[in-house]
Amino acid sequence: MSVALWMDLEEIFSLPFGVGEKMKDAADAIPRARQGDNQEYFLPPIARPKVPARHYFVFGPAIDTSLVDEKDRGTCQAAYELTKSCVREGISLLLESRKQDPYRDGAKRWLYESVMKTQVMHMVDCCCLVLCITMHV
Repeated sequence: MSVALWMDLEEIFSLPFGVGEKMKDAADAIPRARQGDNQEYFLPPIARPKVPARHYFVFGPAIDTSLVDEKDRGTCQAAYELTKSCVREGISLLLESRKQDPYRDGAKRWLYESVMKTQVMHMVDCCCLVLCITMHV
């Protein structure tokens, strides 16, 4: 399902007629994920449905971390940088694929699929976006 963000946390807390204050009080009652962080709230944004969009996914090869010593900052940093660069590369690939997708628009895609009686396919070359990381500790 495709959604559009309608209100974020700040907008929810600023709602008039005491609604925002009640939402803040309710959020204050929820335990924090991190101790001592009084600014972190577990309150999802309010979203509204929109015309179904295409969702783009790329699955990359696993990054082997069996040789990473969790006590060695250097090898941990190298593994982190490799992971970060693979994710960035994957996101760039997905953004470019989305930009070039002639059937990105839901109405255009629906019309084509209705007339042609076939589903529109769009293939993306594999890269590193979703990572399967195996940790041997």
